[in-house]
Amino acid sequence: WQPTDPFIIVKEEVERALTGINHVYQQWENASDRDEAAWAANEVSVGAKNIEWDLQDLEKSIEMATMDSKRFQISQQEIQNRTHFVQETRAHIQKMKQKVSEPAGGNAVRHQRNQLGVEREKQNRFAALEKEIQADHGRFIGGHQQLQQEMYEEQEKGLGEVSIAVDVLHNMSNDLNDELGRQKKDLDKMDTELDTVNARVGRAIRKVDDLITKADNKAG
Repeated sequence: WQPTDPFIIVKEEVERALTGINHVYQQWENASDRDEAAWAANEVSVGAKNIEWDLQDLEKSIEMATMDSKRFQISQQEIQNRTHFVQETRAHIQKMKQKVSEPAGGNAVRHQRNQLGVEREKQNRFAALEKEIQADHGRFIGGHQQLQQEMYEEQEKGLGEVSIAVDVLHNMSNDLNDELGRQKKDLDKMDTELDTVNARVGRAIRKVDDLITKADNKAG
């Protein structure tokens, strides 16, 4: 390479500009707010455009060297190396321009890098929330079932007590009926005995009347 080779001079300028734009691109990646991200994105776009103009100049110098390599004393390998540099540099700045132009806020790349982790964190949070909801639901269902079981047991207990009370009343009723039956028999027996006594008393009174009548007749 000759010291006066224009490709070398422009290439050095492109490399310096590329170092600067890479630094600004990193600032854009790590931007903490929208204003900083917007500024960095604009700097990247402007810097990329300037580098693109330099790359066009480099391409023209490569075309000239390709047409007359002997005159410029440049080998085919060197031409390929220079072409590769232009292509790689252009692809790199195009990639940066595309990234900063994406509507993903001031930290697009960082967002992309962390997206999977964020999504996993969200999934874990949602899973934990769903698990907690299911646990609450399970506790509610369990508590409701326990309450129903307690109410059922209480009802069963109440029905048992009612059944016992009914049995007691039924037994009392049977005992009362039995007692009334016995008392009726005793009353019937007393009635029969009273009838017999009355009959005897009546006969005795008639006998006394007969004796009194006979005594009066004898006295007269």
